[in-house]
Amino acid sequence: MLDLISELPQSLPYQTTFDNFFTSVKLLDHLRARGLGAIGTIRQNRPEDCPPKKCHSLEKASRGSVKYALDQSSDVVVVAWRDNKVVTLASHSVGIEPVGCTSRWS
Repeated sequence: MLDLISELPQSLPYQTTFDNFFTSVKLLDHLRARGLGAIGTIRQNRPEDCPPKKCHSLEKASRGSVKYALDQSSDVVVVAWRDNKVVTLASHSVGIEPVGCTSRWS
């Protein structure tokens, strides 16, 4: 990931988005230090010092249930919510608000 962003011009603000293979709290902290926004899905074993409390309780919760945690030292928020399964997201550039509902269809 760091090799990829090294090619970006420094003059523009960027928002990087990536999947759970790359995302970690340490990477988000490093990108923040470089002035890049970052958001990505994160594996449940990677939030290190910032796991959402009782994330396993979401596995039995109804769809739309949410848990979140904020790492005070790096200002990274980790959010877990229940969809068809538990989805975990980490970011230092967006927060948990606004929370809303949507209708689903296929």
